[in-house]
Amino acid sequence: MSSVPDLSSAATWEPKSSVAHAAEFEKYRNRIRHIVRARLHPLLLRRLDAEDVVQEIFLTAQQRLEQWKQENAFPFFVWLRQITIQTVQNFHRYHLHARRRTLLQEQHGDECTSSWEPIARVGGRSSSSPSQAAIRREAVSALEEALQNLSDNDREIISLRNFECLSNTEVAACLGISEKAASIRYIRALDRLRVELNRKRDY
Repeated sequence: MSSVPDLSSAATWEPKSSVAHAAEFEKYRNRIRHIVRARLHPLLLRRLDAEDVVQEIFLTAQQRLEQWKQENAFPFFVWLRQITIQTVQNFHRYHLHARRRTLLQEQHGDECTSSWEPIARVGGRSSSSPSQAAIRREAVSALEEALQNLSDNDREIISLRNFECLSNTEVAACLGISEKAASIRYIRALDRLRVELNRKRDY
């Protein structure tokens, strides 16, 4: 989790030059890149450089910065994450819908992977040996199946906390709920995830 404090007020940005704004955006590059890799479809991760997607996000944020200053409805990082999700969705619409046939051929199959697969695979892209890689693939597969059996709300809050590495305060802002409610929802979602994982192990 980044130690960079969130910018909760638009006043923090006044007055600043475009160069200073770019420096502020740069503080969040690693966190945004992490979200991109968590949310972007595996097929696109093989075709696109995550840094190119991050750059597109920052350009869009720069264009919309004045709007954020005026509205100041969300903390800066939460607002930047919203743009990140919108940008990833745009890439999905273009590459996975308009060019679906080509991408499926590259995947060597007829079915797209689950929308939760990229999230479940975060952190699992490197292993020190073939045996460890096999163990990792089995664990990821079990996690994917368990996530699919959860509700949308449970999957989303687990994704925000565990895969995107947002704080409870940031999650609450993203979901428009209190921090206490976010904490309770997260604990309950983890409990249901454990039940699903234990159920699979019992088979």
